[in-house]
Amino acid sequence: RTSDIRDRFAQGLRAAGYEVPESRTNFVLVRFADTAAAAAAENALRGADIFVRGLAGYGLTDCLRITIGPQDVMDRTLRALTALRGRQCW
Repeated sequence: RTSDIRDRFAQGLRAAGYEVPESRTNFVLVRFADTAAAAAAENALRGADIFVRGLAGYGLTDCLRITIGPQDVMDRTLRALTALRGRQCW
């Protein structure tokens, strides 16, 4: 189920040190240290063919929205974000 995948994904992101508010939707919001960190993560993820949505248009310049997909896609996304976190001071 989407909610189970979402909850596991959010838990993994939190374990990696990301701020992820609780969600009851088909996406999670990931907060970064600042606008530059969010933009760098967005660019890196897109470069890995992982598509996320920036939220600057909603005034959340330090956040990305990640829609929940199949488990294998979310596992790949989590691995990518965990690797990014290890290389950055976000």
